[in-house]
Amino acid sequence: MTSRVTFYHLRLIFGVVLLSLFMTSHASPLVRRNTGDATNYTPGLGSCGQTNTEADMVVAVHTPQCGKQISATYQGKTIKVKVVDTCPACAEGDLDLSPAAFGQWADASAYGPGRLHGVQWNYV
Repeated sequence: MTSRVTFYHLRLIFGVVLLSLFMTSHASPLVRRNTGDATNYTPGLGSCGQTNTEADMVVAVHTPQCGKQISATYQGKTIKVKVVDTCPACAEGDLDLSPAAFGQWADASAYGPGRLHGVQWNYV
C-alpha cells in the first residue's frame, strides 16, 4: 500500500511540475502595452520642470509620469524616450515626441502636422 501511495504522489508531483513549466513558458509578461498615435512637438521648459531641446529624445504624455522611460515601437523600429512633459490635448495612449525622437520613424517632411498611427509602447 505504501508503494502505491508513493507512486500516486510522484505522479501528482510530476503533473504539477509539468503544468507549472508549461504555464511559465507560455505566460505573457505583466507589462502593459499601450497603442496610440505619435505626434511631434517642440520641447522647452516642460511640466516636469526640465528644459529640453529638439535634439533630446523626450516625450510628453497625457498623464504625467515625470522621469520614466518609455520604449516605443513603430513599424518594427524601437526607440527609448524620457517623459519630461504633459500633453493635455493628447488622447490616453498617445505620445507627443520631440523632433529627434519622431525623426527616428518619419522623415523631416512629416514634421508639423505629422501623425503616426499604431505606435505600441510601454514604461520600462
